[in-house]
Formats: sequence, structure tokens, C-alpha cells
Amino acid sequence: SKPAFFLAKCIVEIPRLAVLVLMLISTFYPLASPRTPFVIYFLICMAAAWAISGWATILSIAQDPKSAQLSIVVIMVIFCMFCGVSPRLDELDKMGKPMTIVAWTSFARWFVECLYTEETE
Repeated sequence: SKPAFFLAKCIVEIPRLAVLVLMLISTFYPLASPRTPFVIYFLICMAAAWAISGWATILSIAQDPKSAQLSIVVIMVIFCMFCGVSPRLDELDKMGKPMTIVAWTSFARWFVECLYTEETE
């Protein structure tokens, strides 16, 4: 069944995503020198990677492989464009309900919000 495939694929992705995130963070973290502890930074980035992986899995189930690849790129670009950095969330709210929905469903909005909260505490 499709729900079982989705769940299994998401769970199997965790070790691979952990290695990829660890490789990225191990190069970025020393250069950026964030105030956030390494483990917290890793967990936040891991959650974002897992969210992206979930979106990719949903689209790969619903579409043929080439269309799914293009769709996930387009969706991730849209999510990153409307994550609340620029334009800010209050400006997105003024653009209407569709932009508010995009901002609330965007993994990037919550990713940026988590990083900001951790850095400013």
C-alpha cells in the first residue's frame, strides 16, 4: 500500500540523511561559528532534511520520476522564497490567504524560525 511505502521510505531515509547532514554541518559549523550548540544545530538541520525527504517521497509516489524531480525543485524554491526572511511573515500575511498557507506549510519557514530562535536565546 502507498501509506506503508511512504512510512517505510521515510524511516529508511533517516540514517542516510543523518550522514549527509553531519557532513554538511561539519564543514559549515566551524566556518559560521553559530552560538547554537552543534547537537541542536544538527537536530534542526536534520528535521529540515527529513521534511524535504518526505515531500520528495510524496511526489515520487504521486508522479513519474522525471516529473517528481522537477516538482520537488519547484516546491522547494517556492518554500524558500516564502519562508519569512524576505518578504517577512507580516508582509506575506498582507498578500492574502494563499501566501499565508504557503508560509505555514513551508519547512523553510520553521527551519529559519528554529535557527533564529536558537541564535537569539
